[in-house]
Amino acid sequence: MHFTLKSPNPVSFIIQMLIPVIFLATSSGCDKFEGTQTVPAYLQIDSVGFTTDYSTQGTGDQNFSDIWVFVDDDLIGGFEMPATIPVLAEGPHKLEIRPGIKLNGISETRAPYPCIKPLIYDSFEFLADSVVKAYGTTSYWENAVFVWMEDFEDASLAIHETTASDTNISRTQPAGSSQAYIDEDSQYSGISYLDTGRDFLELVSDDGNGQGFVFDRGDYVFMELHYKTDVKVLVGFYILTMDNTVEDRAFLVINNTDEWKKIYVNFTPIVNETLDAVNFKVYFQAFLDPGDDSAMVLLDNIKLVTRPNL
Repeated sequence: MHFTLKSPNPVSFIIQMLIPVIFLATSSGCDKFEGTQTVPAYLQIDSVGFTTDYSTQGTGDQNFSDIWVFVDDDLIGGFEMPATIPVLAEGPHKLEIRPGIKLNGISETRAPYPCIKPLIYDSFEFLADSVVKAYGTTSYWENAVFVWMEDFEDASLAIHETTASDTNISRTQPAGSSQAYIDEDSQYSGISYLDTGRDFLELVSDDGNGQGFVFDRGDYVFMELHYKTDVKVLVGFYILTMDNTVEDRAFLVINNTDEWKKIYVNFTPIVNETLDAVNFKVYFQAFLDPGDDSAMVLLDNIKLVTRPNL
């Protein structure tokens, strides 16, 4: 199997995201604070809670790997959770915690997730030479827009195979099948079967009107996705341009895995770089690996989320 990818220029990527994308901090950055304090306070953050309105925002199951910590609006650093962070601060200070993700599933490229609210404590009490825990639950920003969602709980699907595909997508059966991604809101997942007679899968998003999605350039554009797959899956956009041609923009290969995982696909660079786009459709492609007789691709909780970059 061979995929040809067009990767975004890393400098352009960072500029367009306008959020810090750096390696996780190895020190606390305490020298940002002035004064005579030499004994730090220790901030402990084990996890960040998250909640959604399932009917309008889909699953609340997130995969926050890191936190980005600011004290009095100064960046202390990014830290993998759970974390105990030394901070040269004492007494009440403003504390801001931004939940972080692995962009496109890549451990070396991490950033705060811009569709999620930070936790903000206007007067967090730091105690020198003591460990103080920070707790909290966050949610999506009010101006986050859910352009497309497919959780496979309804028999009518917003994703379908293309005419080029050898196989299709359906729901796992019965409800609560061991193949499906199961939680309190999920009893079904999308499943596609590959075999020697059906060795190519291509799925495309369906907005219900046969049209693609329209984005405002400059906005953040992310796709959240749960997946479990025997083969690599290519994710990209079909882009209708102003001259009425369709551009195929392959973007990311998702590796095979025998357990359910969640990924955050950052489509922001593609949207910002394609100046003549009319609309976009998301696609998934997969091939049966040579020598294999069969394979499965399982998808769930697909969310295409945008938010203005204010």
